[in-house]
Amino acid sequence: MKIAVTGATGGLGRSLTEFLIEQEVEVVALGRNKRVGEQLQKLGAQFIAGEITDVNYLKSSFNGCDLVVHSAGLASPWGDWDLFYQANVIGTGSVLQAMRELQINRLIYLSTPSLYFSGKSFEQFRETDPLPEQNTNYG
Repeated sequence: MKIAVTGATGGLGRSLTEFLIEQEVEVVALGRNKRVGEQLQKLGAQFIAGEITDVNYLKSSFNGCDLVVHSAGLASPWGDWDLFYQANVIGTGSVLQAMRELQINRLIYLSTPSLYFSGKSFEQFRETDPLPEQNTNYG
């Protein structure tokens, strides 16, 4: 099986990429951080640098993959709303468009629990729990 991982140079994507390599899965690692990408290549991934909003980059990177794990995004507690929109909304749309055009029908979407941040610490929340009022552009 050949799996593409978007956001592979970020925390979550990098951990997943390293895990998949340990499981002897063929991985195409997508991201912007070339230094981390080089490290992933040394472990056995194919690294392709680019922008998540670039459909042609995604199509080229996804070509031949059986599955896409989408973990790229901007999840900072601060920043300009347009940056969040480009990375998270347009970027995800670009991933889906590239997958449709290549007829890749399997997607795993990974995100952060930061949506549940309310200023208080809590544990063991579920995806079905109501979201608190958001105070960040990511939320």
